Amino acid sequence: MTPTFNRKADRPMQGVSQKHGSKPFDLLRSFALLSLVSIVLIGVVSGVVLVRFLVNQMLERDALVTMGLVQSIAEAEEPRLFAIDSTLFENKEGLGEFLVHIARIPDVVRANLYTSNRVLVWSTEQRLIGKQFDINPELQRALAGELVFRLAKRRDKAEHEFFADDVTVFVESYVPIWDADRREIIGAAELYKVPPMLFSAITHTKRLVWGGGIFGGLFLYVMLFWIVRRGNDLIRRQERRLREEISENKRDKEMLRKSESKLRALSSQLLVAQEQERQRIASELHDGIGQSLSAIKFMIENSLNACRAVCGTETAEANLEMLGAIAKKTKDAIEETRRVAMELRPPMLDDLGIVATLDWFCREFQTIYPHITIAKRVELQENNIQGELKVAIYRIVQEGLNNVAKHTKADRVHLDLAAVRGQIALCIRDNGQGFDLLASGGSGGENGHRGLGLQSMRERTELSGGTFKIESSRGAGTVIHAWWPQPDTKLV
Repeated sequence: MTPTFNRKADRPMQGVSQKHGSKPFDLLRSFALLSLVSIVLIGVVSGVVLVRFLVNQMLERDALVTMGLVQSIAEAEEPRLFAIDSTLFENKEGLGEFLVHIARIPDVVRANLYTSNRVLVWSTEQRLIGKQFDINPELQRALAGELVFRLAKRRDKAEHEFFADDVTVFVESYVPIWDADRREIIGAAELYKVPPMLFSAITHTKRLVWGGGIFGGLFLYVMLFWIVRRGNDLIRRQERRLREEISENKRDKEMLRKSESKLRALSSQLLVAQEQERQRIASELHDGIGQSLSAIKFMIENSLNACRAVCGTETAEANLEMLGAIAKKTKDAIEETRRVAMELRPPMLDDLGIVATLDWFCREFQTIYPHITIAKRVELQENNIQGELKVAIYRIVQEGLNNVAKHTKADRVHLDLAAVRGQIALCIRDNGQGFDLLASGGSGGENGHRGLGLQSMRERTELSGGTFKIESSRGAGTVIHAWWPQPDTKLV
């Protein structure tokens, strides 16, 4: 059973960033490849280790049985003549019987008997008798008391000579032989066995191990693939849902951006309309009501002078005083009308420009608030400031100084208007009590009027294409920055 791949599920995940033309990451395909390689490697290594362990266990068990059998025969026959001439082993009594019993152990195809000095004193292959093999580490280990066994192939050692052609794979065992008291090793027996039942068990074990490994690995791979595929499908559904939400957010942001753009345009139009209405009202107050009041005042004063020349009675004097009071009230109304007109929009802003208007406004401000000193610095030419920007600068200065007078408890204000790094920079700095920007949300919100004034200054700055910034902290005064890009500004 092998997993099949769904082409729709194998499509690359969209929305994953691609760099330098590389293919997008595909979870399912990557897992299918990496998990298959990992499971195969783990299965092969585990199978090799397990097969070797089981085969070694079976060989060891067989070798232990063989060693017990050889030792039992040795103890029964009492072989005490290993150091004597090998011709003694031709005797059918004593040691000769021991050799015959070893040769008759089931599945033995060759048996060799070594003395403690590594001399081959007897063998079922007569042509090997009397030889000594110096390079034989297995024999050396057996003479040291260790049971040595291995699954070997023919002719990989010198003592494998003269094997029949059909003997290719065999179990080679080196069995130490102890004396009757088990105190001293008197020799070693080398046995070559071809046990069909053991070989069959080894083959069956290998098949079980590899078959179980293949089945288990395939089952694990299919289950993991199924889990990852379901997870991948879930990720893709979430990804589609996320893309839809992102698209909706983009649409909402675009609608919000358009709404903000419309709101800014509306605010700008509102400010322009407000300035135009202020200009119209100021002009009507100045040219209409102001001139009418001036004419009335002039007529009253003329009448008053004429009456003083011809009248001398007390009643006439009382009327003259009344006319004088009317003239004074009319004069006060004219001055109030001019003041309101100037606050709405000073005519000199259109006639003389921003520099002269700021000079006039600072003089008027200090007249009204004599306890506040204004240090003014204007380093700009009039023709470097556009008409719309002049209105914004005047309104920001007007609102800023009014905030200083009403809220800051300051006694000194620095007003700077200059060209800085290709920009028109306006700065209003006072030494008042300041306020906490973080607590007020950056707008001076502890006082509603101040908050509205600062917000108005910010809106005017941004709607005229500038940048607005407030710096303030309790006890350290307040600084208002506003600057506008103006590449052609020139210093005076």
